[in-house]
Amino acid sequence: MKRFKTETGRTMNGSIGVAISSDSLTATAVGDHRAPVSVPATLALTPKGARLINTPTAWPGSAGTGAVYQHFLDRVGDPVPVIGTTGEARLGADLVATAIANIAGPGPDQVTIAHPARWSAYQRGALRAALGRVGLPAQRMSLASAPIAALVGTDLPRPEAVVVAEIDASATEVSLVTGFAKRAPRVLETIRVDSLGVDALDRRLACHVLTQLNEPVDRPARAELLARCRIARAELANETATTVPVQLGHGARQLVRVVRAEFESLSAEPVNGLAAAIARAVTRAREQAISVDAVVLVGAGARIPLLIETLSTTTRARLTVPPDPTRAVARGAAQLAARAHLALPARPDWNHPPAQPATPRRIGSLDGHAQPEARNHRPANGPVVQQPQPTPLSRIAAAFCRLTTAR
Repeated sequence: MKRFKTETGRTMNGSIGVAISSDSLTATAVGDHRAPVSVPATLALTPKGARLINTPTAWPGSAGTGAVYQHFLDRVGDPVPVIGTTGEARLGADLVATAIANIAGPGPDQVTIAHPARWSAYQRGALRAALGRVGLPAQRMSLASAPIAALVGTDLPRPEAVVVAEIDASATEVSLVTGFAKRAPRVLETIRVDSLGVDALDRRLACHVLTQLNEPVDRPARAELLARCRIARAELANETATTVPVQLGHGARQLVRVVRAEFESLSAEPVNGLAAAIARAVTRAREQAISVDAVVLVGAGARIPLLIETLSTTTRARLTVPPDPTRAVARGAAQLAARAHLALPARPDWNHPPAQPATPRRIGSLDGHAQPEARNHRPANGPVVQQPQPTPLSRIAAAFCRLTTAR
C-alpha cells in the first residue's frame, strides 16, 4: 500500500481525496478516521523540491533559496502566470498540480480531485495536462465536481435532487444536483454568491472588536486579530458567547467579549442574501418540475446558526449539515477514489518504464516462408518468457515434414 507524509509527519494510505477551495487544499484517505489534512495554498519551489508551507516566513530557509507562490488555486486555466517572490512566473494549473503531487506522494492507489463546480471543461483539461507534466499518471487521477463529492461524503438516503451550498473562504457556490439516486449525478446549475464568504464575516467581526479597544493596534496585531476572529466565529456556532484576545502595545493584552447576537447583527445582510439565493435555486428547480429533496450545507460557514435558522423558515426542503462540513468534500472525493481504484485492473509499479511495442515481423527465411523474429514476450502482468531460438536442424526437420505431407 502506498503512503504519503504531510509536513507534520502524518501518514495516509490507499485512495486519496483532495478538495480544492479558494484558499487551501484538503486531503484525506479512505479508512483513515483521523481529521483530514488541510494545507494552505502557499507553495515554495526551491532547488531541493516543492513544499507546502503555512506562510512564506513559517519555513526556515524559504526566503532567498527559491520562489514562494500564493493565491493560485483559483488561477487554473488562466493564461496569465502567477508571479513568485523571486519574480519567476508559473501557470496556476502547474502550481496546483505541483501542490497535489506534493500531497499525494510517489504513487498512491488512486487520487480523486474535487474541483469547484463552476470550472469549465477548459479548466479541467488544463489541470489534467498539468498533472501529467508533474508525472502523475492519468489512469490514477480523476476529477469530480465538489457538490457531487460533498453528496458522496454526506449520509443521505439517496435523494433525487439536492441543492448543495459550499460556503468557502471568499464566496459561496450554490449547485443543483440531480440523478444522485440513480448513481448518475450531474450538476444542472451553479450560481456563485460573492456576498457571503467566511473571510468577509471574519473581517466584520475584527472591525467590531477594534471598536471595543481602548487604544489602536499596529498592523501585525491586526493580522493576529483576524486569525483570532476566525476562531471566535467557529466558536460562536456552538456557544452563545466567546472572548477574543487582542495584543496591544507595550506587551499589554485586552480581552473583548463577543456574544452571538452581536455577530448575527454583523452578518445578517450577507447571510440573508445567501439564504435568498438558495431559496431561488429551489424555486427554479420546482418550476422545471424538479422536486428538491434536501439542501446540504458544506464548507467553513455551514454551521452559522443564523443561516441554518433562516433556511429552515424559507425553504421547505430538508436541511442537512454533515458532522464535519469543512472536510465533507474531501471525504467524498476519497470515497470516489476508492471506487475508481476497485474498478481499475492491476497495474505495474509506476517507477517501471512502460512496456515497449512488439517488434515487427521479419520477412524471409531459408525455406522461403515468412518466419517471425525470435523475441521475448511479456504476458500481461507476468514474467518475461524467453522464446527458443530456431536451429538449422529444426528447420531441416520442418522442411522434410512438409515434403512428406505433400507427397
